[in-house]
Amino acid sequence: MEALGIREPDVLTRVTEYVPQIIAFVETIIEKGLAYKSNGSVYLSLDAFHAAGHNYRKLNPAGP
Repeated sequence: MEALGIREPDVLTRVTEYVPQIIAFVETIIEKGLAYKSNGSVYLSLDAFHAAGHNYRKLNPAGP
């Protein structure tokens, strides 16, 4: 990582420490109509996300 110029993290956390906040966030985006449930999973609705004025950033790989 050092060779890539990436700094070491200041703090290490585990996602399991934030499960209640993650659940609340997912419930909120479903309530706002930005996500939907299907077959036991939750998906972000890109059409609704865009219609609400948000941009979904996509990775643009650097060319040679």
